Amino acid sequence: NNINAHDNDGTGIIIHNSKYITIDSSHTTNNKNSGIGSQDADYCHYYRITSENNGQNHSYSNISINGECSVAYDLTTSAASMAGLNIGHPNEKSNADFSIIKDVESFDNESSGIMIRNADYVQLSHLDLHSNEGNNFLIKNVFLEGVLWDASNVRIKNAAFYDYHNNNHSCENPDDQGNGVCGGYGLRIEGSSGHETTRMGHIIYNSEIYDNFFNGIGIINLDGDGYTNNFIDHSIWIGEDVGIYNNGRADEWPNQGGISNHYGSGIRLYYSEHSKIDCADIDCDEGLDPFSQDVGIHITNGGNHNISTYYVNSNPDPFNPIPFPYPCSTINIENPQNDNIVNGHLINGDYSFDPNVDNPMNFNNNFCD
Repeated sequence: NNINAHDNDGTGIIIHNSKYITIDSSHTTNNKNSGIGSQDADYCHYYRITSENNGQNHSYSNISINGECSVAYDLTTSAASMAGLNIGHPNEKSNADFSIIKDVESFDNESSGIMIRNADYVQLSHLDLHSNEGNNFLIKNVFLEGVLWDASNVRIKNAAFYDYHNNNHSCENPDDQGNGVCGGYGLRIEGSSGHETTRMGHIIYNSEIYDNFFNGIGIINLDGDGYTNNFIDHSIWIGEDVGIYNNGRADEWPNQGGISNHYGSGIRLYYSEHSKIDCADIDCDEGLDPFSQDVGIHITNGGNHNISTYYVNSNPDPFNPIPFPYPCSTINIENPQNDNIVNGHLINGDYSFDPNVDNPMNFNNNFCD
C-alpha cells in the first residue's frame, strides 16, 4: 500500500511476470517512462491511483495494464506523453483479456485518455475522459508482423467522453485521424483494414459523448457476423440511453490548425459492417448555424447496419423534415456496398441516401417511441 514513485529514469513501478499483485493508493509523477507498467501480470489489482506527467522519454502512458483478469478502480491520470491509461499491447505477453476497469478520470494526455489493444471482453464503467490531445477513447485492432492483435467485445457503460485539448486556445496542425494537439474522436474503434475481424460485439450504453474535436463515435474498418440479432453478432451496439451531441468542433479553428468546413457527425461508420444503433439520442443543440455536428449518422461504404432513430414532422416542408430534436441532418449514406435498414426501411446497397433530397418521413416513425 501507499507505493509512490517520482522522477525515475525509467518506469516508476513495474509488475513483471507476476500474478495476484495489488497496488493500493499510489501516486506516480515525472518518471521518464510510465508511472506504472506491467507485463505478463495476470490477476493483478490497481486501486486508488493518481498518475501524472509521466513519459518524459516520450510515448509512454501513465498507467499500463498488461495482464488477463486485471481489476482497476479509482484511477486519475493526466498529462502523459502517450495514453493516460493503456490496456493491453500488441505482443504475446501483454494480453489484458477479461479485465474490469471502473471509475477513471483521464485528461490532458498527449494521446488518448484510454487506449485498448490486444484485450477482449474488457468491461469499463464510470469513465470521465476529456480534453485529451488525441481521441478521448481509442479501441484499436493491430496487425503486426503477420499477427492480428484484436480488441473485441468491449463493454462501456456510465461514461462521458467530451471536450478536446485546445492548447491555450490555439491548435497545431491536427489531422483527420485524430492525431493533432487539439483532439480527436470521443470514441474511435479501428478494425484492421484488409483483415477479417468478426464477432466484435462492442456495447456502449448509458453514456454521453459531446463537444469532441472530430466525430462523436468513429467506427473504422470494423465488421461483425450479423448472423442473429444478439449483441455479440454486431460489430457494435449503441443503446438508446446514449447521448451524442455537438461534436465536430474542428471547424472552430479554421486559421489555427483546425479544419474549415469540417463535416462533423455524431456517429461515423467508415468501411464497416453490421452495427446496431438502437435509438441513441443524436442531436445538435448549440443554437448556432451552421452546426458543428452536421449530420447525426454518416455512413461511407460498408453496410448491413441496422439503425433505429427519431424523426418528428415539425417542418411544413415534408421533404425536409427536422430530425429529433434539433435541425441537424439525421443520416447520410454514401456509396454503400451492402443494404442498410433505417427504422425498418430497407435501403438497397446500390443506393446512397442524401438527407437533403430523400424523405425519411416515409420510414416507420414509431421505432423509438
